[in-house]
Amino acid sequence: MEQVRKIKPSKKGSFRGFINSKKSNEMVAWESLLEKDFIKVLDFDPSIIKIQSQPIKIEYRYKGKIYKYFPDFLVETKDKQYIIFEVKPEDKIKEEDNKVKFEVGKIYCEKKGWKFKIVTEKDIRQGYLIQNLDKIRGVDERLTKESTKIKIYNFIQKNGKSKMEDIIKFDDSIPSPEIYSNLYYMIYNQQLNIDLINELLNDETFIDIVRG
Repeated sequence: MEQVRKIKPSKKGSFRGFINSKKSNEMVAWESLLEKDFIKVLDFDPSIIKIQSQPIKIEYRYKGKIYKYFPDFLVETKDKQYIIFEVKPEDKIKEEDNKVKFEVGKIYCEKKGWKFKIVTEKDIRQGYLIQNLDKIRGVDERLTKESTKIKIYNFIQKNGKSKMEDIIKFDDSIPSPEIYSNLYYMIYNQQLNIDLINELLNDETFIDIVRG
């Protein structure tokens, strides 16, 4: 499903652009910094397989006039559910025109057997989540080594939950930048586990393997 509303270039006082989705290996459009951050959260969610920006146009009548509504995102999950997400600042969700759009979106989703969800900065910018995602999502897989990832995993499995500074030093034959890159990649791909919300990722951060 293609984007039905084209994103215009940024103007003074507004922000628009595209961000790469690692999940679907394509650029996803955003029209606010809050939307941009939400794409990062969606891209990190292992239950989601596809993110689409404004792929739907809904026409509706309100007070005698015809309006067009373009929901922000359509998301597909691994279990084949479809969810329309509307991203709005907390102080905008009670505005009359937005309340009407939300109701239109809910009715549209009910007819299709989809879900409709509204998210705000309280849902998206939890604690240090965005800062941590910005740090770990930028690692190019081509800069990682399978042998290094295996060594990191085996070290943590043997020693239990470990500080990052100890993991960085565990093998003198591996340059520390290489260990950092592989650690970040493994955290982002949820092979390793840290608290992304309550702690800013640093050398004191404890890292564990993901346990079933």
